[in-house]
Amino acid sequence: MYALELGEFRVRSDHLRLRPLQAGRARLVRALRDRYPGFRSAHLSELSAGRWLDVSLWRSRHEAEAARAEVERMDEMVRWRAQVEEFSGD
Repeated sequence: MYALELGEFRVRSDHLRLRPLQAGRARLVRALRDRYPGFRSAHLSELSAGRWLDVSLWRSRHEAEAARAEVERMDEMVRWRAQVEEFSGD
C-alpha cells in the first residue's frame, strides 16, 4: 500500500520564475530519494499563477510519517520553503 501526501502552496512573488522553482525542487527530490528508501516520487502541478499542488508518493504511511519531522529540517527543504509564501498540507 502506498501513501500519498498533498500540499498546496503559493510561491513568494519574488520567486515566481519557473526555472529556479523547478531546479530547487529537483535538488529536494534527489535528497529525499537518497535519504529515504520509502520515498517514491514527487510531482508539482500549477493550479493558477503562483499556486501549486505538491504531490508526494511514499511506499507506506509509516515511512512518510517517520520522515516528516526530519524532512522539514533538511537543507534542501529549508531552501525550497524559502520560496514559498504560504503552504497547507496534510
